[in-house]
Amino acid sequence: MSVPSATAVRELLTALSAREQKIVLGLFAVMIRFPDRVREREWMSEQLTHLALLAGDFEADSVEHGTEEVRSFLHERSGAMEGAATALFARVAADLAPRIEVEGFTAEDAMGHALSLLVPAPPVCDNEADSRKNRNLGEQPIARVMADRSLTPNDLVRASDEQLTHKMVTRAMRGRRLTANTMDKVVRALARATGDDLTRAELFDYEP
Repeated sequence: MSVPSATAVRELLTALSAREQKIVLGLFAVMIRFPDRVREREWMSEQLTHLALLAGDFEADSVEHGTEEVRSFLHERSGAMEGAATALFARVAADLAPRIEVEGFTAEDAMGHALSLLVPAPPVCDNEADSRKNRNLGEQPIARVMADRSLTPNDLVRASDEQLTHKMVTRAMRGRRLTANTMDKVVRALARATGDDLTRAELFDYEP
């Protein structure tokens, strides 16, 4: 495992959101407890999934939807998070290596050093914090498209073959922030219900 510079590690961590940084630190803590398993990709993926479930603020109206939310998040961000955790592990191990034979070090020492490399995600202003908390981006174009065609959320649910729920569609219409995966399910359901191939950009005014 090559050892990245402290600057490179900080850059990787800075590119993450506050939630992702929290998950990375959790994964780092697990890695220093089980260093012999760090190279096991399946084990690392399992730990990352578990930590994402604990640290994420995923909203779901069913177990299936919640699982899909987490899966979509990990599909998009697991590479960046695992890469940052691995780089952090290598850097901290290299920095503390000289102490091993002299005095040793504890897990607390390792975590303290890791935190010294962390540049916390910048705080958000009140409006941004409220927006993230409520995830309400305002009525979306899809709501007007559906109204023009006299469609209800149930019409899209019936048209979908991907376990789309009424709550997912109403969230889409009201501007509750969706993952890319859920958004695409809604887009495909609308296409099946109307026969019109409208793009994501035509139906939503934000990117997931």
